[in-house]
Amino acid sequence: MLFPSIAQVDTYEWMSISDSCGPDRPTCMKLDFKEQPDLPDPNKPVPPAGGRIPLETLANSLVEQFRLKNANYKYNVMMLPYGGDFRFDTEYEWDKQYRNMKIFMKYVNERKDFNVQMRFGTLKDFFMEVDRQTEKYGLNYPVVTGDFYSYTENQDYWTGYFTTRQFNKRLGREVLESLRSAELFAAVAISGHVDGQVRQQILSDLVIARKNLGIFQHHDAITGTSKKHVARDYELLLTSAFTSSQRVLATAVQLLLSGDGSNSKLSGLMPLLARPTENRLTRQVLLPMYQAGTQLLLVNSLTQSRRELVSLLVPVSNITIIDYKNNEVAFDLYQVASGTFKINFVVDFPPLGLVILTVKQSNKNRDQIENGVKVEVVTNSNRNNIRLQDTEKTRMTCKNSLMNVTFSLITGTPERLCYHGKQFCARMQIDWRWFQERGGAYASITHGRSVPLTTANMTVKSIRGSYTCGIEVTSGFYSYNMTLTLVHSAPGQALKVTVLSDLSKAVEKVGNFAMRVKTDIKNELFFVDSAGLQMMGRKFRKDLPFDGNIYPMSSMAILEDAHARLVVHSAQPHGVVGSTSGEIDFMLDRVAMRPEMDLPEPVKDNKPTLTTFFMEMLPSSIFEGHVSMETTVPTINSIFLNDLLQHPIYAFSSHENGYVASNLKSFLHHEISCDFVLANVKNLAYSNDNLHDGLSLAVFRRAYGCHGNLTELFCPVNNEAEIIPDAIFNPRKANPNYDVREMFLSHLQEKRKLGSNERVRMRAMDIKTFHLRSRE
Repeated sequence: MLFPSIAQVDTYEWMSISDSCGPDRPTCMKLDFKEQPDLPDPNKPVPPAGGRIPLETLANSLVEQFRLKNANYKYNVMMLPYGGDFRFDTEYEWDKQYRNMKIFMKYVNERKDFNVQMRFGTLKDFFMEVDRQTEKYGLNYPVVTGDFYSYTENQDYWTGYFTTRQFNKRLGREVLESLRSAELFAAVAISGHVDGQVRQQILSDLVIARKNLGIFQHHDAITGTSKKHVARDYELLLTSAFTSSQRVLATAVQLLLSGDGSNSKLSGLMPLLARPTENRLTRQVLLPMYQAGTQLLLVNSLTQSRRELVSLLVPVSNITIIDYKNNEVAFDLYQVASGTFKINFVVDFPPLGLVILTVKQSNKNRDQIENGVKVEVVTNSNRNNIRLQDTEKTRMTCKNSLMNVTFSLITGTPERLCYHGKQFCARMQIDWRWFQERGGAYASITHGRSVPLTTANMTVKSIRGSYTCGIEVTSGFYSYNMTLTLVHSAPGQALKVTVLSDLSKAVEKVGNFAMRVKTDIKNELFFVDSAGLQMMGRKFRKDLPFDGNIYPMSSMAILEDAHARLVVHSAQPHGVVGSTSGEIDFMLDRVAMRPEMDLPEPVKDNKPTLTTFFMEMLPSSIFEGHVSMETTVPTINSIFLNDLLQHPIYAFSSHENGYVASNLKSFLHHEISCDFVLANVKNLAYSNDNLHDGLSLAVFRRAYGCHGNLTELFCPVNNEAEIIPDAIFNPRKANPNYDVREMFLSHLQEKRKLGSNERVRMRAMDIKTFHLRSRE
């Protein structure tokens, strides 16, 4: 990204009253009239001596500050920010600041010797005046090339908020995807005839969920830098948004399966995900078992087909799963609590589609079931007494058709990843660290001081089943699962790592809980994605403090050299740092005690937080290495794996047996190439009465590495590089008649009108937005 110096509109630390007028803070503070005596008003009688500020003295000192500040610019225009995050929150302050500022401005403007003209204005007014002077005097500005630099306050780097209140960051991502899925299926469902009341309820729920998520995406919410009671309010809003979006998704699915929408009603489907309270993790609901059988509806919101391992909780062990062909579905089962069993089974999903299964209670006893998962506990004493040369007891290997992973049962970490058919193995280890911290909600002040978390009281379980293999480790305030999916699929090419932490139980600990991934890759350069759009190069700069080298990661990190590439996918954002060649630290959560900015309280309201990663290790023969330090591109398989993590399968149950599908059901005209993604979908509504105003559709074409040796494509691409906006979906109505217009990304202005079934060509990294309205 290019940053012209014209974008740097203020020259000092803060855009607040004390830092806005010039270099001298005490002088600038005199412009803050809230706590100052009033300026002399020519329309009012003069008060007793000492009751007002001498206007001439004040104006002389402040105008001198204006001149010093303006000397930093090529143009004779200066913006004077006048406020703060928590200013003008009372009628008293509004009135006093405005009244005194008008007096001050009038005096300055009337002093001809000052040669200064002051007026109230907006950012638009400021830049219009700058543009006018730029054109008039033929001004040119230097340009800095880059993409991100962390905000600093003196020597403190604001990189802590990349991780602060990780619970909320996770919840925000869950709502984002649930809402996206609801918007997609609702768009298809209400394209035909739907009862007006149901349509309005769908639109109302979507609008409310969208607003709640939008409020959270405000900077003091998603960053985790709000006061405790405000953060709780955001959690309530997000919980409401998640619940309403799941309700919309259930209603849309029911409409799509019911056929004639004239008799449509609100959904009787029950989501198998729930948020009972705002301060607890989203949890799976037990699948209810009905006498005639329970219908299980599984929803894929991706516009690509996928093979997925589905995990559900059931109340009994003696069950049978039947697919749409009336065949039994094989599954793994193991008990996780009293009256609760976890089942794993494989499902092939159509793009943007549904799979309907029936779950029945069988007559088999639990000891007759041959699909149990074997769980073994490696106790502390046994682990401590294991001889290091006894490989069978110290190590465990999990293997599928694509790769194998070797785990250490001593340290509870992977040691080696090997890929079949590529004659490629690589070392990868995971350590758990604690970065000691004295920063607050915004700033990270660790100076790189970290200690390994002790494993003295660690409990390791080995887990082997037909579809999963791995280890489960519990150690104090955190636990984690490292699992290899034993299915020939995109998830089967990566190690899945799920971390559950609760820093409220980390007694007397202040700082960051981190996961360190260590490899033999020889490179100090690593890459993280920018808002999920492209991979940006980062390198640890020794001329900066350690905390100035922490960068935000939205969903993916890459570390590579001429021989191998590590790809780490995350279900939520994190702060990451690579201070040593071949290593990356992922900040998972933090306790921040220092009051900062306008947040006069510590951040220690930590909650149980879940973090999910996929980790790939690729040989150089199947990826394109970076050609510059600025960026690199993932393989198409890595892009697809990231999509699977960001867009989970949603499950619903029903006691009705009316949802019968003779085959897999997709609501696309045809599967979309894997490099295309529907980045955003919104069902538009008029704000007053929730009348449908069509569909907003944003399409993004991703760039990916084109290496001829990548033979196993789990998500194919085609060479057409084009889409037909009004022919993406397979709606309930046979031949919908759409008015299609390409819009600017803001969706506020139209670019052009498209013809029916017009093809739109897109280059890599293009984003295009369309507005589809029904002509009927």
